[in-house]
Amino acid sequence: MASKRSPTDKTAEPPRIDDLKLINGIGPAVEKRLNGVGIFTFAQLAALSPADVAAAVASLAGLSAERIVKQDWIGQARKLAAESIVSEAQEEVETPAAAIEDALVAIPPAEPQKDTETIASKERLHPATFTVELLLDEHNKVYSTHVLHVQSRREHSWTGWPKSELVDFLVQSAGVNVMSVEPVPVTAEELEPAPEVVEEPEHLPEVVVEGTPLTAKPALAGTLHLRDINVLTAGSSEPRRLLPHDEPFDVRLTLDLSEITVPGNTPLNYTASIYRKSRSDPSGQIIGETEGTINPADNVTIDVEGNLLPGGSYRLAATVILALPGTKPGSKPDIMAVIEGGRIRVY
Repeated sequence: MASKRSPTDKTAEPPRIDDLKLINGIGPAVEKRLNGVGIFTFAQLAALSPADVAAAVASLAGLSAERIVKQDWIGQARKLAAESIVSEAQEEVETPAAAIEDALVAIPPAEPQKDTETIASKERLHPATFTVELLLDEHNKVYSTHVLHVQSRREHSWTGWPKSELVDFLVQSAGVNVMSVEPVPVTAEELEPAPEVVEEPEHLPEVVVEGTPLTAKPALAGTLHLRDINVLTAGSSEPRRLLPHDEPFDVRLTLDLSEITVPGNTPLNYTASIYRKSRSDPSGQIIGETEGTINPADNVTIDVEGNLLPGGSYRLAATVILALPGTKPGSKPDIMAVIEGGRIRVY
């Protein structure tokens, strides 16, 4: 795939610059305008909506979202980005013949392989891939844990660091066959029972509430899923990925409560936090936070007002905590979920 390098300052130069003029409808002036707002590659252009692109080239007459849709800029960018990825992958696996010969000379001759069954079994190995995200407080203590099984897309979140539950999740998601341990033979001496130690139970005060027996405190049960995270601007319901640095915006979260059991179907308290992440700050900074009450339903949306962002490329993430009435979300949350969205560019 044809590409070019900018002759400008190397430190400000992006790692890759594609020739956007390969897209039918984009000429030198449009390409220069797109580069000016930080769009240098087919992949970046493919991730935007026609409205985002039209806003980026608004200073050029005759370039509307309708024209961009008609000429299919986004579709062309996706096709060229896919071809570029395939081309790069082929270049990585093509090793020069001379390098292969040098590598073979450096490798000592292997001994004859005797266990053919072992070789066959290795060929049937397959990976089970997980991502684990820990949310830490200011003292680096684990506040919450989120794990995702990549193959099945099965995910779960806990408060704190639940070691046994995390291991159970890994075993169940990957279908690990846990081998039982053979019992160790014991001698007659070991079978002799040890003397039983009887401890006197501590005296516990009897609690009576007006003659009514105590019942367990109601609690939430199930799993909260965050299905979507989108950036919206004032007066628009279409998600945006390209924003001016001085334009206010909201972050809309879509919650799936279909797997949560709410005692008495009572309203729930929530706290929602939005983070911005970048390559220079992968841990993220809070750019918006809100709390309130929602009624239980299969799907609920929450809007969080975001702070103005300086120019740059960011990835947004969100954390939502639910709790029953009378419990402040965040102290000891009953239900929690985390989501990470796509990249946005601010110019």
